[in-house]
Amino acid sequence: MWHNIAMASGMKLRWKIYLFFFVPVTLGNFIGILHSESVVYAYYHVLTAFHPEYQLSYHLNIASAAISLFALIPIFLYAYRKPFLHPIVWQIFFFSRFGLDLIGHSYETQFLRSIFYTQPWIALSTAAILLAVIFPSYLACFYYAFRQEKMLKN
Repeated sequence: MWHNIAMASGMKLRWKIYLFFFVPVTLGNFIGILHSESVVYAYYHVLTAFHPEYQLSYHLNIASAAISLFALIPIFLYAYRKPFLHPIVWQIFFFSRFGLDLIGHSYETQFLRSIFYTQPWIALSTAAILLAVIFPSYLACFYYAFRQEKMLKN
């Protein structure tokens, strides 16, 4: 019994540490899209100058960054084992975030694609690092959305 408690508290600590490191990444991503001197902002505004329909890509990226910012909430709630809202809300949120992450990263996709043409190993390692940083946030959101009752028992 005591080893289950120690293991659960160790997992909580890991999620708290992850949250501590993931907050600046998420905030930096959100601010980078909106800051007029950032590369991402310039990318989307140059695209829009060529054709106004590219504003959709910019707005999708803003929405993706905003929903990633809101993803800090279920990560926090999961790390501290706090119930908030009905699990169906978090399930809808999880799938919305996943969908926006698939379609809302034009700059990052083009950046990786351009590196892949010249230096495929660097592109693959960059993609692996990005996934390693983002995947735990999806895991915490998934656990919070779909296994909240089990989580609260422990």
